[in-house]
Parts: sequence; C-alpha cells; structure tokens
Amino acid sequence: MQKPNQKQRYSLTVSFFISMLILSLSLPSAARAQSTAPGSYTFEECDQVDEASLRDELNRITQTVAADEQGRLDVAGIVSRHWRDMGMDSRVDNAVNEAIELVGSDTSFWELIWSAWSPPKAEELATKVAEEAFGSDGFASRFDELSTLVADDIVEEIRLVTAKSASSALICVQEFIGGRFSKTLTAELNRQIEADLELLKLDPDTDQSFLDILEIHSNLAGGVAVVIGSTIGAALAKRLASVFTKNIIGRILSRILVRVAAVGIPFVGWIVGGALVVIDLYNSTDGALPFIQDSFQEDTVKTEMQEWMAEAVGEGLRLEMPTLARNVADSAFSQWQEFRRKFARVLALSETNPRFKQILDFTEVDQLAKLSELVALVEEYEPDRLEDLLNSGQFEFMQTLPEEALEIFRHSGSSETLMGWAELASDLILNVVQHQLYLVSEAADFVDRDELETVLMLEDETAIRKSMSLNSEEREALLALTLESARSLLLGELDTSQLSLIAARYLKALSPQDAEILANFVLNNPALISLLESETVQNAVLQSQNLQAALSFLSEGMNREQWPGRVFQVLEDLGPVLSGDVSWLLFWVKNGSTISNPRNLLPILGGLLLLFLTLKIAWGRRRTEVSVTVNVPDHREADRERE
Repeated sequence: MQKPNQKQRYSLTVSFFISMLILSLSLPSAARAQSTAPGSYTFEECDQVDEASLRDELNRITQTVAADEQGRLDVAGIVSRHWRDMGMDSRVDNAVNEAIELVGSDTSFWELIWSAWSPPKAEELATKVAEEAFGSDGFASRFDELSTLVADDIVEEIRLVTAKSASSALICVQEFIGGRFSKTLTAELNRQIEADLELLKLDPDTDQSFLDILEIHSNLAGGVAVVIGSTIGAALAKRLASVFTKNIIGRILSRILVRVAAVGIPFVGWIVGGALVVIDLYNSTDGALPFIQDSFQEDTVKTEMQEWMAEAVGEGLRLEMPTLARNVADSAFSQWQEFRRKFARVLALSETNPRFKQILDFTEVDQLAKLSELVALVEEYEPDRLEDLLNSGQFEFMQTLPEEALEIFRHSGSSETLMGWAELASDLILNVVQHQLYLVSEAADFVDRDELETVLMLEDETAIRKSMSLNSEEREALLALTLESARSLLLGELDTSQLSLIAARYLKALSPQDAEILANFVLNNPALISLLESETVQNAVLQSQNLQAALSFLSEGMNREQWPGRVFQVLEDLGPVLSGDVSWLLFWVKNGSTISNPRNLLPILGGLLLLFLTLKIAWGRRRTEVSVTVNVPDHREADRERE
C-alpha cells in the first residue's frame, strides 16, 4: 500500500479529530424545565376579589406577565448579534493562537512528542491552552465587554417587562377599587399616580430609559407603570449586569475544561472499524498542540460558547424574574395601601351607605379630596349628624362650596354656620374666607347680602374687623360714607369706641354731604375727637348753620400750649363768634377752661382791653378822616330871584 504523503496524513488526522470533537460536543445537555406558558390574563375578576386576597392576586398577575414576557425574549439572538458585531470569532482564534504559542514554548520537546501518544498528556496540554486562552485577563475583558452589551439589551427588554407587569398590577387595583367602591376613586388613583409621574419627569435622578418607555408605550395604563418600574427595574438592571459580566466568562472556561476532560485529544492508538490508525508524526514536533489548536478554533466551539452565554443569561433571568414580579406586585399593593389610608372613611362609607355611594359616583375626581375632608369634618364635630346631612341634601350642598369655605366649618365646628354663610354670601363666600370675616361675625349679623357686600368692599382685613365691632346701625352709618372715607376712618388712629361715637352721634344725624365734611375733619385732626365726645358740642355742631365753619373753629389752635398760645387763641376765636358764624356755646366749650383759669384771666383782660383800645383808636381815626361838604345858598342870589 502506498504510504500517504504528509499533507494527506495531516488532513486525515485533523478530520478524524474534528469528527470526534463534534460528536462529543453535540452530546445533549441537561434539558431545561419548560413551564407551560400561562394563558392571557383578564381583569374581570379583580373587581370581585376579596381585599385580603388582593396582594396574592397582584403577585399572580405580575408573575404571569413576567413569565410571558421572558418567554418572548430572544436571548440567543441578542448574544449572537453582539458576538458578530464584536468580531468574537477572530478574538477567540487570536486567544487560542497566543495560548498555543505560550504553552508550546513552555513544554519540552519530548513532552510535546509524548502528548501525541498519551491521552493524559494531551489532556494536560489542552487544559493549559484553555486556561491561557480563555482565562487570561485580555480575553476576560473582551467577554466583559460582550457581557455588558448583552446585559444592556436584556435590561432594555426587562424595563418593558417591568412596565407591563406594573401596568397590569395597577389595572387590577383600579378594577378592584372601581368594582368594590367607586369609579371616581379609580380616577383619583390614576390622578395621583400621574402626578407622581410628573414629579419623576422633573427629577434629574430619574432613569431616562423609563421615560423613553413612557413615550413609546403610552398605552401602558397611561404610563403609571413608570412610577413603579423606575425603581424596581433600575435595581434589577444593575444586578443583572453585574451577574452577567462576573460569571459568564468563568462559566465558559469551566465548560471548556469539562469538554477537554470528557472528549480527550486524539493519539496514535485510535481504533476505527477494527483497524488501527497510525498517525505519522514524523514531520511534527508539536505533538498534540496542532490538534488542540484546531479543536478550540472550530466553529462548533464558538457556537457553543454563544449558547453557554445565552444559557447563563437565561438562567440569571429565571432566577431574577420571579423576584422582580413579586416586587412589582408589592409596590402596586403599596399604592393601594397608601390610597386606603388617605381615603379610609370614604371607602368605608361607600360600602355601607348607599346614599353616600351615589354622591361619590357623581363626584368629579378633582372634588374627591374636598369630599373626603368634608366627611372628616362632619365626623369630627357632628358625628351624629352625618346620616341626616346625607339624607337631607345638606351634605351635597356643602360639597358644592369651594374647598376654602370648609375653613368656616373647621373654625366653628358647625355645619349650620357654614351653610348660613353660604346662603347669605352666595358667590362672595370666598371673600368671606379670604378676609376672615367669619372670625369676627356671624351670618346673622347682616341684614342681607347687600350689607355683606358693602363690608367686603373695604377689601382690608383690619378695616373689616373694625367695622364688625360696631353695631348694625353704626356700621351702616359709617359705610354710608364714600368707600375711601370709610376705609380711611377704619384704618386711622380712632379706636373702636371713638368710631362708634362718631357713627352713632354724628354720621347718623348728618346729611351725606355734611357727614363727609365731618369725616374729613376727623381724619385730618384726630384730636378733634376729644371735643366731639361732649354732648354739648354734639348739640352745638348738629344745630350749626355752617358745619364747616363750626368744625374749622373747633379744629384751629388745638395744639397750642396753654400759655401764651391758648390766650391768643381765645382772642382769635372771638372773631367768628362776633361775626355770627359760630355760637357763643362753641366758643365757651372750646375756650371755657382757658378763660376760667385764674392764671389766664389777667392776660385775657389785658388782651381784651388792648383789643378795645385798638378798635377805639381805629374808629376814632376813621371819624377824623371823614370830610363833610355842606352847600349853603347865597342870599344875594336869593334876593335877585325874588326881584
């Protein structure tokens, strides 16, 4: 038989080894347990579920969704795509080449020769090559990079799974609330979660990827899943990425070493079909290394590496997904618990009181907080009246009021007080609350809405409070002034008793025009009030023919000192009296104390004497200066006329 040449011998040997390696690598791996795919879930039973079973029901839903979505994940496809994009085939080849060169240089000539004849020696060299090739830091870093890319893609898918499972759980909670309590409460839950979502959007720490999911999958219960998924999904993603990058390369290396031990390396004594195949290693001094090199660089090995990686990723997901689903269910249940704490009495009443349930069903979602607050107020201050208020329609009436109006209820502890104000004020109820009018008065203090409106026109809390310290007639007289005058008096230096005096004794008795005159004098001369308190002055002022002159008379010189200013004022005040503009009564009221003071008597008399002398001199001078011309007829002319 013709001896085969070197090329033929080498091809035969390599082909034989490859066929044996492929046969060993194709041995079936342990079958993974396959669960029956759960059927699609409907939420029809959530509205009937018992509250004690809600948490378990939510967990069942999230586990179902998570299992369904995990089954749809193409992990192998993700691994294959990134393997190809990174050129991992050539990276494997390079790593093996470098390992072969290193192991060959560290192995003696005879050990290399012996490795071709000794399976244990060949296995020893193969193990060294595998450890050098796939256990090196360089190759590990390439696999870490690959693992990170795979993890990122898986995480993106997991984010959507998290969002879907959270959405499903929240839909169940919504159905539970709507079926057991009221659709209004379902809408309120949505509103709260959407409000939380808006806060998440503004939070710079929020994972942007979840916001991207919200934009792409806006149908996921209105994006409410993002609220839950942003925390749970992010934590899972971080954990998975860590598991992938740390464990996969170690798993691949161990799998390769197992394959080396199980398959072995071809040696000279292979028996094929009863015939001994002798491998001619005449021109080969590398022993089993070329066969080891070809074995590790085969496509089947690279394919299995990808399969092992996908298997490791899948196993990590199988371990983590139930935890993720349970966390999502717990978070959704927490949403319900928080909702129950906030609306505990509303929920309880909706189950036990048909009338309240009817009111609740027709309540707009933006009015729910007010409804809850109203329930709390009634039960705090008038717990025995809730049933009557509901049946009489008064509860509904109070519910129609602005939420701010409930402050009247909080202050008074009386629903009757609140309704009294509401019936009087009507659309002015917010003004009543804004200016805290309810703190200083009752609705019964006003004759009608017009009077209330007049008080509120003051638009100042201090002025309003002062006005309410007056009785109805005094307040009416004061507010009959122009708005500016009334507000100025109320905000001026006069205290309540002085305001009461002005309103009761003067403003009520004067015409509108004269009332304005008096108000202006009081505003400009606050000290005038000390004189106006006198009943004598009151009579004199009210009977005065010239009110402005009388008030001017009283106001002038009030700040002068007793001596000598007051003395000179007495003398000056004689003028209006002598002219008849002011009565002697007002003169005495203003100056009586000064005149009756003995200390001032002599100066006053002296002043009067001086005044008298001054007037006399002026009168005498006037008489001297008067010239009178008398025309006497001439008697001669008279005689001529007679002639």
